[in-house]
Amino acid sequence: MRCKDTQTRLATYALGELAPEERRQVYAHLRECAACQAALARTDWLAAAFVEAEVPPVPAELCERVMEAARAHRKARTAADWNPFKWWRMTTAPLHAAVAMMLVIGLSIGLSMGRTMLSDQNGSVASVAATDPLDMLNIDSLGVTPDDSLASAYVALAAGRGKEGQ
Repeated sequence: MRCKDTQTRLATYALGELAPEERRQVYAHLRECAACQAALARTDWLAAAFVEAEVPPVPAELCERVMEAARAHRKARTAADWNPFKWWRMTTAPLHAAVAMMLVIGLSIGLSMGRTMLSDQNGSVASVAATDPLDMLNIDSLGVTPDDSLASAYVALAAGRGKEGQ
């Protein structure tokens, strides 16, 4: 084992936290290397100083002061940085173009679907609404249903007719 490898493991060796095989390798190296022995002596002295050092008591109000400072910082940052379109400015131009294209496509499809739903073959919206409100929705799959089926009950409810209106 080289000195560099040994010296990186000296702290864990001093604390006794090395695996048994690594501990044997470090021990074998320490028997032969005076520089690593000196480094271990410094590490042991430092570890002993930390063990003997007193831990200062934490003030009782420390947690409250830290939390209050964090809340104040968050309020100041939130009030100053709030901008509903900040995300839009942070995105790239290709994303802007893609969003605009999707908006145009969505509006075009919506307008196209709305125009075909509200007009029949003659182009008269009033005649469709006067005959049956469900005709303008183009729900042909529910048109022919048995009288006691769930689909016919749904069609009757959607058309505004109850049991008495049949």
